[in-house]
Amino acid sequence: MDDLDTLVRDRFGFPGFRPGQHEIVAHMAAGGDALVVMPTGAGKSLCYQVPALARGGTAIVVSPLIALMKDQVDGLHELGIKATFLNSSLSAAEYRVRSAALQNGEYELAYVAPERFTPAFLDFLKRVDVRLLAIDEAHCLSQWGHDFRPDYLRLGHVRQAMGLPPTIALTATATPEVQKDIVATLRIEKGRTFIRGFDRENLVLEVLEVGAQVEKDALLADLVTPGPALVYCATRKNVERATDALRKAGVRTGMYHAGLAQDDRSRVQDDFMDGKLPVVVATNAFGMGIDKRDIRAIVHYDMPGTVEAYYQEIGRAGRDGRMSRAVLLHHGIDRRIHEFFIDGAHPPAEWVHKMWAWLLSRGDNPVFAKVEDMAAALPPEGADRAASACLSVLIREGRARRIAPNDRSAWLKIEKRPLAPIPGNAGAVWKLVDDRQLEPGDSLDFHVDRWAADASLTREQLTASLARLEERGLLRYRPADRVGGVELFDLGAPLKLDETAMRARRAKAYAKLDKMEGYTGPSCRRRYVVAYFGEVPPFEACGTCDACRMGDALEHEVIRPITPDEATVVLKILSCVARM
Repeated sequence: MDDLDTLVRDRFGFPGFRPGQHEIVAHMAAGGDALVVMPTGAGKSLCYQVPALARGGTAIVVSPLIALMKDQVDGLHELGIKATFLNSSLSAAEYRVRSAALQNGEYELAYVAPERFTPAFLDFLKRVDVRLLAIDEAHCLSQWGHDFRPDYLRLGHVRQAMGLPPTIALTATATPEVQKDIVATLRIEKGRTFIRGFDRENLVLEVLEVGAQVEKDALLADLVTPGPALVYCATRKNVERATDALRKAGVRTGMYHAGLAQDDRSRVQDDFMDGKLPVVVATNAFGMGIDKRDIRAIVHYDMPGTVEAYYQEIGRAGRDGRMSRAVLLHHGIDRRIHEFFIDGAHPPAEWVHKMWAWLLSRGDNPVFAKVEDMAAALPPEGADRAASACLSVLIREGRARRIAPNDRSAWLKIEKRPLAPIPGNAGAVWKLVDDRQLEPGDSLDFHVDRWAADASLTREQLTASLARLEERGLLRYRPADRVGGVELFDLGAPLKLDETAMRARRAKAYAKLDKMEGYTGPSCRRRYVVAYFGEVPPFEACGTCDACRMGDALEHEVIRPITPDEATVVLKILSCVARM
């Protein structure tokens, strides 16, 4: 086994480990299992990358985001480390080349999307010398986490099927409850849990109470100047409002939310990263994977719905170690926004049954329809958001899978294998199926133009060949369409929902909102955050947040008694509140 200090210096170019890293790396290099809870930007990646090289063989890294995989692999290539990724962005030919190289032991790390772990892929991994399994964004495993993803639930089974390799689960945001869920799902109870670095000494945490939205608009320009700065909003409407306020104040500002064209979003992100744009106003769609180290301020125009989301977003400031601000503009209406989101995300069981019945009534599988069409299955008060939430419940129950809308992405499902070789163009297309190691029952979305190029066919020839394969009963095929779809499972089985668990998830979402609102109270904000994530705060009061500074000021201030006139005003206000 290579000396760890030598590895981190010679292969990664660092003079040494950051505080807390060496113990984790040594534990994993020795073959242990671990859960690592460490803030974004604190060096989580090194905690599995160094052990991967130290142990030899190949490390499989599970990551949910294609863009992050590419960034990680590109970064490793610059260091001369042999790494690759396997996800839906690859052509069949490229996937085949990388799979062969992986089997031959040519990669030290391989990044894999969670949905890639089909039975066929697990069989393939038996021929790979896997010596470490790393699971990034591990909070996605837990139904109590703030970003639950059903594909992650299979990873406990995946780990078993891989022969229980040393496993490290990593996350930036996991409460003690979520930590227990991760450990239980992956069956790493005998491993160690490392909680590191939640106290960011260079972040000045502040909450500014405002009486109206217009006050937020008036404060923004001073808070983001000189920048770089990010302003987070809960809704697209508020993104547009805050952007307008900053531009009117003469601040050069970019706008980013999921409703904008991809080219516009990419341009804003690139300009911000390159220093051409000092301020970006965005929903939480912006920032994942962003590593701009000189962000001086994170401003929340609206209160987030969870402490996890808030901490993840403010963690993007001050990564260069310099002092930076994290300011939350707090107004009572902020809570109502998130109550609306929570209610929409947790529909009643009756609505889920109505959605299931509607999907079955279409007489096709998968069902291709717009979300607004699906919403028609719900009562009049149902909306697109409720329809999406009903689908999420069905996905969590293992009864459905989303198919993303894409005019270049088609869908197919393998029904059976041919008894004899297939001639002509159809044979060339079936070879792509073989290259993907697809078995009867497997389904996938695929890029039509890319498959056509891989088979040396035109788009029209590919489409005709797929139709012929469907006629022979070898597969089911859905052409490319801008309308998304839903693939259904176990159509003949009754839909049984765990309504107790559904109510518990809704109650938990409200409890998380309560905790976020608790952050805006009078206690030390840094201590509140550190304790929330299960780390023992090293202080009673940080002395730098606005709550601590206010407390210090009050200790030296003489408080005068309230006057009779003031008392009368207070009583009148309380009387009005009581009658509301």
